[in-house]
Amino acid sequence: MTVRQLTAAAMVAMIPLAIAAGFLLTGSERETEGGRGETTTKTLRGDSFTTAYPSSWRLTAEQSPTGEGARYRLSSTGAQIDGLGIPPAGTIGVTIVEMPTSALSALHLKGAKPDRAAARQNAIELLPHVIGVPGAAQGVIRVVSPRATSLDGVNAAEEAYTYNLAARELVQMDVLSVRDGRLAFVELDTEPTLTHVGRGALATIIGHWRWH
Repeated sequence: MTVRQLTAAAMVAMIPLAIAAGFLLTGSERETEGGRGETTTKTLRGDSFTTAYPSSWRLTAEQSPTGEGARYRLSSTGAQIDGLGIPPAGTIGVTIVEMPTSALSALHLKGAKPDRAAARQNAIELLPHVIGVPGAAQGVIRVVSPRATSLDGVNAAEEAYTYNLAARELVQMDVLSVRDGRLAFVELDTEPTLTHVGRGALATIIGHWRWH
């Protein structure tokens, strides 16, 4: 569940987003043929980063009216990913969100308070203020506790959950990083049987990530 935390859920609920499906495609998307065994990818260019994703996946994008924040949703089947980042059965969903860390002084997870110290916090400190699971989730298990990692050489944090939602078992993996006052996080949401493929797509996105 991707951002259903602050990303999908909070960001959408609290920052009016103007849907601009495909607004990044013009001049920003290209196919790259990989060698044998490599995934053919397309390029996603955000305001603060560039990355790649499997070319067979569908990309939709939303941008805030001020242009300071954006959310990108990737679907492995082309099916719609919901506002919390959760895909329908048989689909893998990845949500990418970027925003200024200053936005956290106003944005917050449901039931939490704004993070006034966001501008001074590192990725692991920001994680609980940005990432969460859906409020209706049951049987929540944190299978990977918050730990340090990196995103294009920049300090980052990651964690993962499993839970049940609407009679479905789901897996959620999150990676969050901060650079020069900009926060970005990538969230994978899928069913356990699709986790292997989902992790491969996540590795493609993380491996191609370049900060601007």
